[in-house]
Amino acid sequence: MKWLFVIVLCVGMLYGSIHEEQYIENIKNADMGIPVIKEIKAIDIFNKGLKFIYYGYLPYWVDTLYYANFRHELLTDIAYFSVELNTDGSIGSVPNASRFTTAYNYCRRYGIDMHMTFTLFGSTSVSTFLNNSSSRSTAISNISDFVSTYDCDGINIDFEYVTSFVKDSFTDFINETSLAMHNHTDGRKELFIAMPAVPSWYPGYDYFYLGQYSDGLFIMTYDYHYSGSANAGPVAPTYNSVFWGYYAVNTTIGDCLDEGVFRDKIILGIPYYGYDWTTVDDSRNSSTTGSGSAVLYKYAKANALTHNREWDNDAYVPFYDYYSAEWHQCWYDDSVSIEAKLGIAVDNLLLGAGCWALGYDEGEDDLWNCIENAFWYEAPLDHFVVQVNTSALNIRKGPGSDYDILSVTNADEKFVAFDYIDNWYKVYYPSKSGPYYGWLWGGDGTDYKYLEGVIQDTILRITASLLNVRAGPTTDSTIITQISRGQCFVPDSFSGNWARLILPDNNEIGWIYYTAYSNLIPSPEDSNQYNAIIDSIIYTDTVNSLDTFTVNIYIDNNSNTVIGNNVYFRTNFDSEFYYSLLWDDARTAQTIGYAGLVNQKFRRHSIFQAPSISDTQIISGYFHLYKDNMISDSIELQVTVLGNIASIKEEKINTKKRIKAVYEICIYDIMGRKLQEYQAYSPNIENLKLKKGIYFAIIKGDNGIERKKILRLK
Repeated sequence: MKWLFVIVLCVGMLYGSIHEEQYIENIKNADMGIPVIKEIKAIDIFNKGLKFIYYGYLPYWVDTLYYANFRHELLTDIAYFSVELNTDGSIGSVPNASRFTTAYNYCRRYGIDMHMTFTLFGSTSVSTFLNNSSSRSTAISNISDFVSTYDCDGINIDFEYVTSFVKDSFTDFINETSLAMHNHTDGRKELFIAMPAVPSWYPGYDYFYLGQYSDGLFIMTYDYHYSGSANAGPVAPTYNSVFWGYYAVNTTIGDCLDEGVFRDKIILGIPYYGYDWTTVDDSRNSSTTGSGSAVLYKYAKANALTHNREWDNDAYVPFYDYYSAEWHQCWYDDSVSIEAKLGIAVDNLLLGAGCWALGYDEGEDDLWNCIENAFWYEAPLDHFVVQVNTSALNIRKGPGSDYDILSVTNADEKFVAFDYIDNWYKVYYPSKSGPYYGWLWGGDGTDYKYLEGVIQDTILRITASLLNVRAGPTTDSTIITQISRGQCFVPDSFSGNWARLILPDNNEIGWIYYTAYSNLIPSPEDSNQYNAIIDSIIYTDTVNSLDTFTVNIYIDNNSNTVIGNNVYFRTNFDSEFYYSLLWDDARTAQTIGYAGLVNQKFRRHSIFQAPSISDTQIISGYFHLYKDNMISDSIELQVTVLGNIASIKEEKINTKKRIKAVYEICIYDIMGRKLQEYQAYSPNIENLKLKKGIYFAIIKGDNGIERKKILRLK
């Protein structure tokens, strides 16, 4: 079967991909020209409030009247298709330039990233270009100038086909283009690459390397059967099967991961079209008697109703057949198969998905509903409130310090977050420039904590398509900016039907008419499941009778919500460590400290009190984290309590802070072997690199000697 696919591929190169075929088919009717951008805003516009991106190619031949059907809140990136790249590095004009202008204005209004696609078709042309370093440099310079001139947020490179003979030249070109885009004089620009569906069929594409040097690989998981196929069959089989063979969307994603591509660099491409072939008969996998014709989604859907839609369980896609002078079969994708494909993207935690091509549904809403069902997280699901802990914290365009700074926040400002990448938190962002969200660095959660979780706040979820933010609580007040459907904010206060927001730009105040255009959601954290693991516990293991002591609990927050004062340290029986001032009852100890952000380790502590005893005893108890139900395993604490008779008079402690006090710290394992000995300016030992187990610390300082027990649980 594998050799059969290789043979078919070679024939397929004569036909080209759906991108190439439709470009050539429509170019003769295009007006080639220069777009007129009346107002180029020096602003940063970026993706929507989705956990996954949705990346849509917008061909130059799609009429602008269909733009009104796009669900802008579900669309993160538009790649206008396309400008031709010539073998000498020069670039062509923009096809239907007025449509590009309309698309640009649409993106700017709704906070969608605007990309231009640069195409080069045919293995000979591709090889000629890539083998000439001067042409490559000229192309990169021209592309950079184009991006500046037309205020693009990024580019898409679509080269078909790259042979194995120019593999290194292509990776060099992408590396050089990446440097030019990511260090662009107008700020960081994105680079996406269109990639064939099956890595093994196209050895000229180094999937691992290209994934490293781009912002995303748009995997064209379609054309498994193409216009020139010898047999009719699924254009994009969702799953592999014995009948259709190994290659399918699910195996493509698996192969890309096996190639070493990071999950957050993969975009799963979805076909909004099918192919209609003339065939020998109506049986599956029937031989074709001519080239297939592309059928756009809207018409495939309508035709399936007329000709009796059928379902193929092996490929998990629909098809229909009919007889008109000879047999025809049309294989395509509909809302059922596309929702399954989006599920593959979600289950594999990919960067997202995208389509070829926007406008092919021509007003049908079922595919947009699929995207909403798979990618949209309706608040309060997985939403949580964060608060800035430092005097100045950058809001950036993306999750990394190399992304452009959008604004600088002030201490105590609150944002609604709903996603994170490596301690970068994605927050809704009401800005004069009109973007949908930004990213805040939360720190590592232990040494650096620039963000704190907040609980029991009410948030507002916007229900209007676009909602004005005004300078005052009246409809005749100046419009400051607009915010979009699905965005969530923490209101600062209310006045009648108006809610006040603190905007991150210079702490500016804005007002929205919230009663008609938003939903109030109190305490969003209560809607999400709590899940936490105790990483370690540090406490003094020897105390005097009736002394209070602190139990420090280091917690890994594996929830999609904030954990704060609503979590307790609890035992199933009345505890001998009961401390009436800070315990709710004899079984439930309050915890104090930071509210823990999602996906971070954070510290809470409880105050225990040793019981009143006359003889020295070892007191123990089993405790777990608790909120409504148990959210961690039980941990045993053992403390030696010195009785009143045996107690030693406590030495007075100088409580004044000594900035340069030196502590001698020794760490021992449970067998008494010394593992570490060092000096420190702080007695803190919570960040020690220790394996799972029980340890003891002896801390010598100006205030005497303290002995602590460490339970490292993971």
